[in-house]
Amino acid sequence: GGYVAALPPSGRSGELTLDLEPDREGGRRLRARLVRLPAVPDEGVAAEGLALLTNGRGGYARIHADLGRIASKYDALLAANLHPDRPCDRHVLVKRLRAWAIADGFLTALDGANLVAFQGGPPARWRWSVNAGDGRSVALELVAAMLPGRNEVQLRFHRPPGDGRPGPELRLTLRLDLEDRGFHGETTMDPGLDGHFRASLAAEPAGFRFAPGPGRVVQVAVDRGAFHPEPEWALGVPHPQEGGRGQRDRGDAWSPGWFEAVLAEGEGLTLALGSEADLRPPLPLEPAPPPPELGEALRAALPAFLARRGEGRTVIAGYPWFLDWGRDTLIACRGLLTGGFHGEAAEILRTFAALIEDGTLPNTLNAEDTGNRDTSDAPLWFAL
Repeated sequence: GGYVAALPPSGRSGELTLDLEPDREGGRRLRARLVRLPAVPDEGVAAEGLALLTNGRGGYARIHADLGRIASKYDALLAANLHPDRPCDRHVLVKRLRAWAIADGFLTALDGANLVAFQGGPPARWRWSVNAGDGRSVALELVAAMLPGRNEVQLRFHRPPGDGRPGPELRLTLRLDLEDRGFHGETTMDPGLDGHFRASLAAEPAGFRFAPGPGRVVQVAVDRGAFHPEPEWALGVPHPQEGGRGQRDRGDAWSPGWFEAVLAEGEGLTLALGSEADLRPPLPLEPAPPPPELGEALRAALPAFLARRGEGRTVIAGYPWFLDWGRDTLIACRGLLTGGFHGEAAEILRTFAALIEDGTLPNTLNAEDTGNRDTSDAPLWFAL
């Protein structure tokens, strides 16, 4: 005779571990991995999830849970603030990451269709279930962080340890799509730009350096695997958010090649990219914290909007479009005080006190330019 195991319905989907204990002496214990599928395919996480990572200088990374998806020209893996100590117009250098995993010959795109879990962070976290054939799967995790004070993003892939038995071979393929534009602009491929981008690339065994212009450079490296130079264009990447506003609804991006690495169980890979003179060592991999309550989540989100302004501090009025605005910054101080950021609020007041001229304060700011003073209530918010 045989046996049947029935699992009760559950509102949760994702991976499960099934343990079978023998009821007779000398029997063999069995363990298997199961994937619980939702009754109706859930596309909400892939469609709506979004991570905003910032560096305290005005730079950011805006990455969808559906990795590789682009909904707006303002989505970017690296939108760098190239001024050393003041927020200024950002420069898009890396548009996105496209990633695939091959488990025992079965190809899986690391996107929303195979996503098991996502946390916006910071740091942002993804978990996928990679098909390995014959009902088998491999778990794969990604942690993305932007380093404080630096135009640098680290992407840490990790394959969790298995159950002790040999698991499927897992091979990663990673492609970065690059641009070189102000964040309000667009990239359009033409033969001249293609030649310029190719001439701006210096390939290395574990990465590359892309230097399209003075003061604009991207360095990329992995700590495992290899880089294969093989340039290609991604043409007509849709920008539906701009299209909905009657603006140009697509743009192009250039990929210089692809990374390849094999991950055994328990192993990881860090892909680091930045516009700094060097890249920092990989950050330590820490376990994901439990989801915070709403109040704590709001408080934890506040530092993402703080930025340096010279020796002082300011507030970014909103990502992805805005820099620091005088009245918005001073209004935000009330929220900072409520959240317990008393030192930061005091530093902001000192910063803007130094910008007072004839009883006025700046409205919009851009690097050293503080001449726009078209605001009547900023001095009132400063006093309050």
